[in-house]
Amino acid sequence: MDYMLSPLVTAMINGGICFIDEIGKIRPRALALLVSVLDERRYIDSTLLGERIYAHDGFRFIAATNSADINLLPEFILSRMKPLIRVDYPLPAEIDDVIREHFKGMNGEVNRLLDVFWTLWHSNARDHQTLSVRDALNVFGLASKLAAHELSSKHHSARMLVFLEMSSTKNGNSFLNVREDHLVKAFNQLIGEKL
Repeated sequence: MDYMLSPLVTAMINGGICFIDEIGKIRPRALALLVSVLDERRYIDSTLLGERIYAHDGFRFIAATNSADINLLPEFILSRMKPLIRVDYPLPAEIDDVIREHFKGMNGEVNRLLDVFWTLWHSNARDHQTLSVRDALNVFGLASKLAAHELSSKHHSARMLVFLEMSSTKNGNSFLNVREDHLVKAFNQLIGEKL
């Protein structure tokens, strides 16, 4: 029988990084096993192997959670999780840069569509409501799919469908003929319902 080491123990032995996402959702009893790993002792006792495993000098432990879940972490873990780095939502200009980079196939249209997007956002969002990059990308992605679907519906020929598929593959996504109404529809479907 072969035993497989956990990612945590593997990182401890090899001097790697162990990253745990959503640590705030893990039960305190399970987190108690990390206490000796995260303080100056830097070891974990393996009952399965019957030995103590010390962390390599290069071992690092990184965890992430949502701001609301930090309060759910027990003090014995929170006190050992230093430094604490808060990552806030990006500024609108940063979101614009991500959209421009991701949707290069829209050429000059992306700036006009970004103006429409932010007008929709400011007219619908509540005060101090934040926007994630993922939500913005999803809106633009859905708008491009709506445009491609509309175009393929107008031109049912197999040749046109092959052209659309080749265009979308070449550019990384299909961005042909994205109009404001596509963006508005995508915004209302994906973000309007959340606001």
